[in-house]
Amino acid sequence: MGASCDPARTAAADAAAGPPTRHSIPVSSSQEAGRAPAPHQPTAEAVRPRRGARAGALAATALRLAASAPFSLAFAAAIVVAAVLTGLEPDNGWAASADATLNRMQFWTPFSALLGSASVPAAVLSVLLSLSALAWAERSLGTLRTALSVVLGGAAAVVVGVFAEAGIARWPGLSPAGGEWIASPMIGIVVAVTAASGGLGTLWRRRVLVLIAVTVALFALYSSDPASWVRVVSFGLGLALSRCWIGAAKPLVRLHSSLEEHRRLVSGFVALVGLGPLAGLLSGGGRGPIAHAAELFADVDRRLVARCAVQDLRICDNETVAVITHGAGPALLAAVPLLLLVVAAIGLRSGRCAGWILGVGTASLLAIAAIVAAATGSAVVGGRGAGRVLEGVLWGASAIGLPAAVVLVLLVGRRSFAVRAPRRDAVRLAVVLAAAFVLLAGGYLLAQLLLRAQWNESMAGSEVLEEALRRFVPQSLLYDTVAPAFPHRGAALVLWGWVGALFWLVVVGGVLWLYRRVAASGTHDREAYIRLLRASDAGSLGWIGTWEGVSYWFAPGGGAAVAYRLVSGVALAISDPACAPEERVATLKAFIAHANEHGMTPVFYSVHEPTAAALRGLGFSDMTVAEEAVIELPGWGMAGKAGEKVRQPYTRALREGLSMKWCAFSELSQRENLALRALSEEWVAGKALPEMGFTLGTFKEMQDDDVRLALAIDAQGRIVGVTSWLPTFAHGEVRGYTLDVMRRVPDGPNGVMEFLIASVALRVREEGALELSLSGAPLATSDPSDEGGVMNAVLGRVSEALEPLYGFHSLLRFKKKFRPEHRRMSMSYADPLQLPSIGVAVARAYLPQATRREAMAMARALVERGN
Repeated sequence: MGASCDPARTAAADAAAGPPTRHSIPVSSSQEAGRAPAPHQPTAEAVRPRRGARAGALAATALRLAASAPFSLAFAAAIVVAAVLTGLEPDNGWAASADATLNRMQFWTPFSALLGSASVPAAVLSVLLSLSALAWAERSLGTLRTALSVVLGGAAAVVVGVFAEAGIARWPGLSPAGGEWIASPMIGIVVAVTAASGGLGTLWRRRVLVLIAVTVALFALYSSDPASWVRVVSFGLGLALSRCWIGAAKPLVRLHSSLEEHRRLVSGFVALVGLGPLAGLLSGGGRGPIAHAAELFADVDRRLVARCAVQDLRICDNETVAVITHGAGPALLAAVPLLLLVVAAIGLRSGRCAGWILGVGTASLLAIAAIVAAATGSAVVGGRGAGRVLEGVLWGASAIGLPAAVVLVLLVGRRSFAVRAPRRDAVRLAVVLAAAFVLLAGGYLLAQLLLRAQWNESMAGSEVLEEALRRFVPQSLLYDTVAPAFPHRGAALVLWGWVGALFWLVVVGGVLWLYRRVAASGTHDREAYIRLLRASDAGSLGWIGTWEGVSYWFAPGGGAAVAYRLVSGVALAISDPACAPEERVATLKAFIAHANEHGMTPVFYSVHEPTAAALRGLGFSDMTVAEEAVIELPGWGMAGKAGEKVRQPYTRALREGLSMKWCAFSELSQRENLALRALSEEWVAGKALPEMGFTLGTFKEMQDDDVRLALAIDAQGRIVGVTSWLPTFAHGEVRGYTLDVMRRVPDGPNGVMEFLIASVALRVREEGALELSLSGAPLATSDPSDEGGVMNAVLGRVSEALEPLYGFHSLLRFKKKFRPEHRRMSMSYADPLQLPSIGVAVARAYLPQATRREAMAMARALVERGN
C-alpha cells in the first residue's frame, strides 16, 4: 500500500455524505482515503438490541428450516424422542433383527429401526445429519419424495438386512458379524441423500457419491455390525431411486476427470481409509490392524481382557502389558499409521510426490503386517479368532483389502502426484529426522541402563537394543505372541510411552513442512513479459505483473503469458493474461493445466469481464473484488455543474501557485528525490501496519522508468503531493495510465489530489491517451443490489478493521467526483471449497511482512469495529 492523500479533507462537502454501503480490503489502488474517526464504542443499551437481533435471526433460521424442510425437522425430533423413550436399548421392541422381526413377528421393527440409535454419539450425529444433509435432500427432492425415501426406502433396506441375517444363521460355520440388532436413522438418510445427488452437476454429484460410498463401506468393513451393512444396501436403493426420479441423463460413473479432481478423489479415499478405525470406535467394535488404535483411544480392549480371564490365548500376555502401560503416549504411537495416512492424503490433495510415497509406504506396511498376522495365526479381532469363515472374510477385507486398495489406486494414478519439493529441502528433512531418531533412541537406551530398577525384568544387551527399536514401531503393526519387558513406574514408564510418539510427531511436522516447499515451476524473465505486455492487452493492472516477487508462465512458443504470485500453494494470477483476445481461452486453459500439474491452486485476481466470462466457460466461479473507476478521456471535462467538484479545487490550486511536474523517477533532481523519500517515509511511519503489497504499489515501484510521476509543487518549490501512474498498452502503444500511489504532506493545501488527477487527465489526453484508470474501488459497487456472497461480507469486516489504520472508506466518494465509468473486476476460482485457503493467501499477499505485533494491531481494530 502506498498513499497519503486526504480526499475527505479536500472536499468537505462530501464528508457529510456518509460512508459507502460496502467495503473491503483494497484490491487495485494505493490510495489512502483520509483520516478516520476513532472507533465507535457501543453503549450497554446498544448491545442489548444487538443480542435480541441475534436471537431473532436464530428464530428466523428455524422458521425457514421448518418451511423448507418440514419432514427433516420432524425426523430429527422423532430421533430425539425415540432415544428418550427407549433409553438406547435395542431389546425394547424397536430394533430389527432376524429373531425379533421374523420369529417373534414384530413386523413394525423395519420402520421403528429407522429412529433408533445405539449410542448417544450416534443419536447426536443422526440429528445433525437430519438438519443438514437430509434438509438439503428435501429441498432438492421435495417433501413427499424425501419421506418416501427415508420411510419406505429405509424400511426396505432393513428388510433385506433381516433376511440376510436369517440366511447367514442357517449356514454352519457362519455367524452374524457384530451384534444381531439393526437400528440406525442414517439408513433412511443415506437413501434420501443418495437419491437427491442425481440433481447435482457432475462435479458435485461425483464428490457426494464417493463420500457416501467410501463412508458406508468403511463402516461396514471396520465395524461389521448389521446396521453398517444395511447402509450399504440403502446406498444402492438410493442410486436406483435417483435414476428413477431424476433420470439417467447423467452417467452413474464418470470415467474421466480433471487432474485436480482426480487428486481430490484419491486424497479423499486415502483419508477415509486412514480414518476408518474411527468407525470401529463409534460402533464399539473394529477389525483390522489399525482398528487397534481405536481400541487404545477407547481405553483397552475390555472384551479381550474379559476373554483372557477365562481362556488362555497367545495374545493375552500382550494385552496384559497394554492394560498396565496404557496411556496417551502408547495410544498416540498405536495411531501412527492412521495419522500417516491422513498426512499422506493432505499431500495427495495438492499432487505432492512426498504424500504419494508416504501413502504407498504406510498402506504397504499395513497390508504386510496383516498378512503376517494371518499367516502366524496371531491376529485376534473383537475378542474372536479369525478362523470362522465370515469373520475371516471380513477381517481380510478390512485388514488386507483396504490397504491393498490404497496401494493399487496410488500406483495406477502415480503420474498425478509428481509435484516435488526442492532437493535441498528434502535432504534437510532427512537429516533432521535421522538426527531426531538418533537423539531419541540414544536417550532411551541410556535411560534403560540408568533406570533398570524400574523394569519388570532385567534384559541382555541385545534385548535392550531390540526393546529400544520396538518403541518406534506402532503396536498396530506388531502381532507378538510373547509379551515384551516393560517398565512399571517412574521416569522409565514415561519414556517408554512417549519416545516413539515424539519421534513420529516430528515426522508428521516435517512432512507437513515439506509440503509447503515447492520447486519453482515458473520463470522470472521480466523483460520477456514486458515485451508481451507492450504488444498485447493485459488490462489496466497488467504492469503490476512486472513487480518484484512475481513469477511468469509462458505459453509454448512464447506468444502469451500469465503473471502470478505463489502464496501458500495458491497461484494468484494478477489481472488479465498478456495475450491476443482470440488466444485468451487457450491461454487460460493452458495456465490452469500448468498450475494443477504443479500442485498449485489457480486463482485469477482482479480480472476484467472478458477474462471472467472466459473462465466461467471453463467451469470457474467468480466474485466481485472491485469496481474500477475509469475516465474516458475524449469526452471528459470539468465544465458545468457536473464538473464543479473537480474544477473548484483545481482552479483554487492554480491560484495558489501549484504546478504539476510530469516525469519519471530518474528525471527527478537530487533535492526532489530526497523530498519524495521523506514524504513517503513520513506516511509509512504514521501507520500501525507496514506498507501493503500485492496489487498496491510502494515507493519502490514508483522508481520504475516506465512509471510516470505527477508531482504537485507549490509556489515555494516544495513537493506537497505525488501520484504514480502505471502504463497500460494496446497493440504496442500506450492506451492510458492507471493510478497507483497517492501521497501528500500532512500540512499541504486542500485539493492537491483533485489538482493532480485533473492535471494528469488533461496532459495525457493531449498525448493521445484514451483512458485514465483511478483503479478499483474496493468492493464498493455502483449497484447496491449486487451481492458478493459470504466472502464479500467477511472482507467487508476486514476493511472496517483496517479503516482506523489506513482509512479506505472515503475512497469511493472521492472517485465519484470525477464522473468515471465503473467496470467490474472479479476474482475467479475453480472450487468454492478452496475459498478459505484463497482468502489466507490473499491476506498474506497484501501483508507479507507484517509482524505478530502488527497483526495484533489489526486484530484489535477488528474487535473494536465489531463491538
